[in-house]
Amino acid sequence: MDAERVARAGYRGLMKNKTVIIPGTRNKLLAVATRLAPRKLLPLIVLQMQKPNADGV
Repeated sequence: MDAERVARAGYRGLMKNKTVIIPGTRNKLLAVATRLAPRKLLPLIVLQMQKPNADGV
């Protein structure tokens, strides 16, 4: 996601008094997966989270 979209999502969350804001469907799914996955699978999930998107960002 580009910085502007993340900033807008963060601002909307702030205005709704949210503590945690995870913008983007992919990011939300990966965040949930880290809680549900076996510990041995976590390094692979984190690797996917840290990889740049196809658009190079």
